[in-house]
Amino acid sequence: MQNVELLKDDFKIICARYGEDYSGLYNKSIVITGVCGMIAEYLVHFLMYLNQTQNASISVIGVCRNKADADAKFAKYYHTGFFECIEADVRELRAINGGVDIIIHAASPTSPYIYENFPVDVATINMFGTWNMLELAKEKSAEIVLISSSSVYGAASCEYLTEESYGRLSTTEVRSCYSEGKRAAETLCSAYYHQYGVKAKIARCRRVYGPTANLKSKSLLNKLLQATALCETIEMFKDPDNMIQLLYVGDALTGILKILLHGYAGEAYNVSSDAPISVEALAEELTRLEGTCKLKIKWIDKAVLTDSVRTKVQKDRNNACCVNDKLCALNWEPIFSLKQGLLRTVEELKGEK
Repeated sequence: MQNVELLKDDFKIICARYGEDYSGLYNKSIVITGVCGMIAEYLVHFLMYLNQTQNASISVIGVCRNKADADAKFAKYYHTGFFECIEADVRELRAINGGVDIIIHAASPTSPYIYENFPVDVATINMFGTWNMLELAKEKSAEIVLISSSSVYGAASCEYLTEESYGRLSTTEVRSCYSEGKRAAETLCSAYYHQYGVKAKIARCRRVYGPTANLKSKSLLNKLLQATALCETIEMFKDPDNMIQLLYVGDALTGILKILLHGYAGEAYNVSSDAPISVEALAEELTRLEGTCKLKIKWIDKAVLTDSVRTKVQKDRNNACCVNDKLCALNWEPIFSLKQGLLRTVEELKGEK
């Protein structure tokens, strides 16, 4: 994240809507794993913002695998006395000195390239990393929130996914290392709650995006955002039935904190937007984005696609919609519009050019 100042407008909006909730974080010691990831980085900046504006005295211990990356993101906080970073693999992290009140366990690879080339690491980081964090929560009598994923639903046969919905997953398909790893992590959270009373809660996030994301990954969304920031032309074929459910990282943060502060232990909550949008409509939205940069699209005829490309497109499609009613029952709702989220993300990308 190049321009942290860009996030301050987000934080003002968040505090105006949910600020009273966050007194429950004041004077707490919070461990955040995977601290260089999209959601975790955004969370650190937000907690430091609370310290700066509300004298919240929140101490954060970040856990990362690459200290140089953490230094680049968080060096400005080291002198405050409220932030430190530990370089460690969560599969091997056994102890943290001092008191710990809350653990936000966000450590997990999230790249399809890593799923396909390092599946053992993906599976074991999710399983054994979560085990270690639950052991730490048990030792410290801390609450823990697992940042999970809607990928646990697999290939769902239903149109709308509640927290009780489950679909098919092939245990022998290499990319299942992520989905099965998250399933195992969730089961461990439930097991630690029932056997040891650990207050473990689960946030199932659905396609979160925002300015703190690794925008160099090759997802379709990132390709569209990068092309927008560069005012480039991208080729696309019209496919109004290909849907995507997007949630801005600021809304993901408020959902996760709502689960932490008001959710029930041993339970999972979908953290998702209210409704999906077609990829075609998303691209059109980017062509109308305010500012100097706009996406340009060259529409191509779907008939020119090869059979193999058609098959891949169909296989990758997942139009099921995660229902967020359970989280909304905790008095949560998304507060950032799609346009707001896209503008903030593109602004960050422009700064990285």
